[in-house]
Amino acid sequence: MTRWLMLALALSTSMAGCGGGGDDDACNGGVVPDPGCSCVYPKKNPGSAVCTLPLDVAERPETKRAQCGDLKEFCAKDATTAPKLGCLTAAPAQEPATPDKVTLTGWVDVFSSGPDSNDVTIQIFDAAQLDAAASIDAVTPIGETTVKLDAASFPKARFCPNPTSDLGRTDATCRPQTADCAACPEGASVNGTRYCLNSTCEERLRAEVRFEIPNIPTRKFLAIRTMGPGKTADPLWGVLVQYNVYLSTAARACTAAKGTDPLDTECLRMAGTAGPEFEKNVNVLSKSDYMTIPTTIGTAITPGFGAIAGEVRDCEDVRLEAAQVGYDMNPGVRSYSNGNPNKTVFDLGMDGVGTSRLGIFTGINMAPGVVTVEGWGKVGGAATLLGKYRAKVWPDTVSTITINGGRPLQP
Repeated sequence: MTRWLMLALALSTSMAGCGGGGDDDACNGGVVPDPGCSCVYPKKNPGSAVCTLPLDVAERPETKRAQCGDLKEFCAKDATTAPKLGCLTAAPAQEPATPDKVTLTGWVDVFSSGPDSNDVTIQIFDAAQLDAAASIDAVTPIGETTVKLDAASFPKARFCPNPTSDLGRTDATCRPQTADCAACPEGASVNGTRYCLNSTCEERLRAEVRFEIPNIPTRKFLAIRTMGPGKTADPLWGVLVQYNVYLSTAARACTAAKGTDPLDTECLRMAGTAGPEFEKNVNVLSKSDYMTIPTTIGTAITPGFGAIAGEVRDCEDVRLEAAQVGYDMNPGVRSYSNGNPNKTVFDLGMDGVGTSRLGIFTGINMAPGVVTVEGWGKVGGAATLLGKYRAKVWPDTVSTITINGGRPLQP
């Protein structure tokens, strides 16, 4: 997931009915999962427990892979447009038995307009233990750490450009500092407003620190919770739970030196500082964005309710455009983002299309409980399952999901 995911919640479209849309008042409106509701619009696809817009009509666009260009992450480099979905039907891949544990490491990636990633607690859970838990705090984390932005962590941080300082910028990627500026004294300050990048003293939006958590198991579905010290009552950070986290021993090898390339993620580094490492960023959401983004669409998350957000990708972890997303628990609000990676908002006209090339979807104001989320597309003219995942909505929390992404099928 990337920082513009929550920025994308700035506009949305309110729906009612099963899976977040339609006029059928037999649906339960988010109170309980309702896979048996009879949807007229949107409708169920063959073999599905959720509802989406019809995918078998002539005017519905074909689902396709997002192409690289101004997109830098999770895009197709081979110009192939047809979704690659073989992992959904193929026999499970045989992964190496080792390493059985890794150090999970990466940057703490802040959504939207949040501040420096400082004073954030990261907890790793066995996702299977969360379904039956009444409270996530009743489950013991596999590992955890709290990150600080200070003199020790600052040299390893990456820095995000201020989008208002350079209107011609096409690459908003957050990157580590370089050391080739003739004059950029603020780049040496933890609290500075500039940083050095490729001989230019750039205006800084924020700094994002690195984290390391040792002894995290591979080949297991995990969930990652990020939050401030006050948890749901924290004044700076909201609570976010990242699902469909799977550290595969068959992951590609990292190609860049540790902490140097922000695009070298979802990879395995066998010869890390203290043994095998898995490079993966974790996400964090500011409390300000959690509170104010829903109000921009004329709604609010009911206290005690939560939200789902995520991306639809294919088996090669490439984002998919023109995918429809359905839920077996009705969101109060659902929508899809536009296709601008540098100014991402929800587009009122996207419901008939589905996801943009960014693959982003959301369902907000959902009752707590286990929810199945499915991605569907029109592939070769037929309604086709793109992937699904069973996650959980937690009170006053945003749960994020990557649908498919080449992860193994969930038990």
